[in-house]
Amino acid sequence: MLLIAIPFGLSSQINDSIILPKGDNNLEITSAIHILDIYVTNEQKVYCNGKQLQYFDEISAYLIDGLRSKLEDWTPTWIYLQADKNLKYAFIDRIKSEICRVSPRLVYGTGQKEELNGIIKSISGTTLSKLNQYSEEIMNVKEEAEFDSISKSYNSFFMPLPPPEYDEYKLARLLYENDIVGSKQILEDKSYSILKLVGNNKYSFNSKDFEFSSRKNLLENLTSSEIVMMTFNEQILYEDYIDAISIINKLKSAAIQNNQKVAFIIEISMNCQKALYDSGLYLFEN
Repeated sequence: MLLIAIPFGLSSQINDSIILPKGDNNLEITSAIHILDIYVTNEQKVYCNGKQLQYFDEISAYLIDGLRSKLEDWTPTWIYLQADKNLKYAFIDRIKSEICRVSPRLVYGTGQKEELNGIIKSISGTTLSKLNQYSEEIMNVKEEAEFDSISKSYNSFFMPLPPPEYDEYKLARLLYENDIVGSKQILEDKSYSILKLVGNNKYSFNSKDFEFSSRKNLLENLTSSEIVMMTFNEQILYEDYIDAISIINKLKSAAIQNNQKVAFIIEISMNCQKALYDSGLYLFEN
């Protein structure tokens, strides 16, 4: 029997104001599952369980409460992020940091919301990232425009990773722990590249520009290194991010089916990039 636990307090007005990005991946639900929704409007207003949140740490608090209220302890929990496609991805990146405090199971909502009826229209994301040391106030678009600059430091990061800890997983953990020495030791023994999402169907690979429309170039890039660290331009939209990881995931799956070795991808968050740069690891453009 299909069992879905979903909070119903969100008003239809908020729900209808969100235009989800397009997606082409269906996740079929074949067993009991616990779903916790997070809604984000194009004005950077965040809602959980019908309530607008004021601080980023309220997101993780909501998820913790949701996990405690599960119907059964054995029921897996998915975090279902329904965010407007026109948001800047940098804002979504900050929300993901709070989600990661609680659960690594994140599903990006895409397509029509009415399709959540046994099937979730979605795209699976890359590995979740970072833990903020403290919370920030959530500002809507107008408030953020009026606030000229926010200068905060981020000193502590953690990424939950499954055992066994191969070098690739270990590198991801060390990068987010800001362990420069340990990270450099692994990078000295591995071939690695930097892929940066720049929006408008474009990306840079080791500072050379490409378009996602060229699948041949993308496949060559993803198979040329053992590790690819993926960053993003702060101005790209959430829709650009979803499009990019959709293409990358599909290409990786096809390559693996053809017995091609594909790079292990580590998504590097904004805060992680800043902390690494401040600590003297100049892998990424600052």
